[in-house]
Amino acid sequence: YSNAALMALKLERHEFAIQLCDSGLLFSPQGPELSKLLLRKAQAVLERPQHSDPDLAIELLQRAAQEASSRPVLELLHRAKKAAKEKKRASDRALFGGRGFGDKRLASEATGRADAAAECALLLRKGWAALFGTSAAREVDPYAEGRLSLEGLEGPQKDNDAARAAFAETEAAAVQA
Repeated sequence: YSNAALMALKLERHEFAIQLCDSGLLFSPQGPELSKLLLRKAQAVLERPQHSDPDLAIELLQRAAQEASSRPVLELLHRAKKAAKEKKRASDRALFGGRGFGDKRLASEATGRADAAAECALLLRKGWAALFGTSAAREVDPYAEGRLSLEGLEGPQKDNDAARAAFAETEAAAVQA
């Protein structure tokens, strides 16, 4: 099964190679045979054009490395870890719409949480202000300082007391939750 899986890989028939490896694993091979089957299955899983699964490949390769730690196993393990990292980075970019959340490395996790909390508070204030038909005051929106032009506007509106009270109430409920 191991040699047949190798030929399927050379012909770029990845799904067939995975099936062959699974069939070979049913016979409970030991030592180098087990390592070869796991290596070839991981290679097929990693090289699938549309459904590459680096996490499964890493799991298979770690198991193969326990059996027989060979250079091809370690090289493919390194490649699988890089692919998993890139896949996670791509999913983060897709999740946040390329808005920079995943692009910059934060100095520490605590700094990241503080930045996220400040940004959430700002967005909540803007949302409540929009809901009550007012615009956020400059004291609420530090980013507006110097960037907003008041030309053509009929006097800037500020948060009214009802908007502030509603926001404080919602913020308190969010903190409790």
